[in-house]
Amino acid sequence: MLTLAIDTSGADCAVHLARDGAALTQLRETLGRGHAERLAPMTQEALAQAGVKAPDIARIGVVTGPGSFAGIRVGVAFARGLALALKAPALGVSLFDLWAREYAAEPVLAAVHDSGRGEAAFRLYRKGDPAGAVMRLPYEAAAAAVREESAAPMLAGSAAQRIAEFLPGARLAPDAPADLALLARIAADADPAAFPPAPLYVRPPDAKLPGGKTPGVGG
Repeated sequence: MLTLAIDTSGADCAVHLARDGAALTQLRETLGRGHAERLAPMTQEALAQAGVKAPDIARIGVVTGPGSFAGIRVGVAFARGLALALKAPALGVSLFDLWAREYAAEPVLAAVHDSGRGEAAFRLYRKGDPAGAVMRLPYEAAAAAVREESAAPMLAGSAAQRIAEFLPGARLAPDAPADLALLARIAADADPAAFPPAPLYVRPPDAKLPGGKTPGVGG
């Protein structure tokens, strides 16, 4: 099974191709902005490098967030559009769930994302399984919520260092991009119904449409 994995949730634009769990090629560029213009050509380049064609893709996995509002929209929209064109399932996996799978051996993992304005979005996991919903709190309050679960958790994500200031017993996961090989394996094996390609936004975007409307919120 040929699987395409996509991540545009942050500054990087990245695609990964795998067949039956074996990596074929991965391309990653740090763009900051411009994911929409680069994602399709990068996918074509990856297909050419791997010596395969788009109709060969059987599954598509996309990182759904949290992260850049615009970047998440680009990746999810591309995955959905490609899935429709190829009649191949698209699966969405959050960074939180990717970290949970990566650190499934940890008794307690706190996946923590810097959501701006002095706040962290986070989700707790026990041995890879969710231990609650995604929450957003000021850093110190987020750390207190994590401490109720464990005084020595593994912390993964962009807010890990900040949360660790209030949790001296915590350990920090390496700061690394999303593991697209892992995303490809999840996309290849999982039930698509359990992983809809829906964006995970942890706060409304700061940008406003004409008339003061917030994109994607209230129309």
